Amino acid sequence: MISFIIIYLLFGLVIGSFLNVVIIRLKNAESFLTGYSKCPSCQKRISWFDLVPLLSFMVLGGKCRNCQKKISWQYPLVEAITAFLFISSYLAFGATWDSVLAAAAFSLFLILVVYDFKEMEVPESISWILLAVVLVGKFILHYDQASSIIIGGLISGGVIAALVFMSKGSWMGDGDIKIALAIGLFLGFPVAVFGIFAAFVTGALIGGALLIIKAKKGKDQLPFTPFLLSGMVIAMLFGQQIVDWYLGRFII
Repeated sequence: MISFIIIYLLFGLVIGSFLNVVIIRLKNAESFLTGYSKCPSCQKRISWFDLVPLLSFMVLGGKCRNCQKKISWQYPLVEAITAFLFISSYLAFGATWDSVLAAAAFSLFLILVVYDFKEMEVPESISWILLAVVLVGKFILHYDQASSIIIGGLISGGVIAALVFMSKGSWMGDGDIKIALAIGLFLGFPVAVFGIFAAFVTGALIGGALLIIKAKKGKDQLPFTPFLLSGMVIAMLFGQQIVDWYLGRFII
């Protein structure tokens, strides 16, 4: 088990480093498959030994080797979070294709989260890719659970679609609908219900905490994609157990 956790950890760090490239170049409409990494401040090429996930950031003290400008905390945070998500995928499903699908979905999801957090918008291209990957992957791996997959997607996506419609897009955007649909398809019914519930609970708790410490004002916008991601992770790890407990305790 420990060896697999280490493998998922290392893969997560490497993929996380690549996701940073995608996020930056997505904003600048640049290809993330070609070219080399460069410092956003001095534009000088970054050597390979300064691109080691997490380690290079710590060795360099969070500064560029060439210009000594501070490196954004986005880089180590995305790498660390990706590693955590990959390990979570393994803990939930073991070394299976389900964990690979979860890791792929989380990678795309994290791009959306960081981009939404920075730009307050969801890239349509990535949200469509996320939806396609989850839809195809789930039906390939679990075609015998088609009804659960479809119902989960309709409920999760439907809840967000209703909120978008009622608020006329002021609370959430169309991109959130596709993301919620992907989450519902991935989790399936009834776990998807708990997943969307967990997203709203974490959103309310963190949003309320930010208001209390005055980090946010009531009129400030707060991206919802991070809470959708948290809901998906919580439901993936604990959703089935909680649903089983609830049904066993309250449903006759």
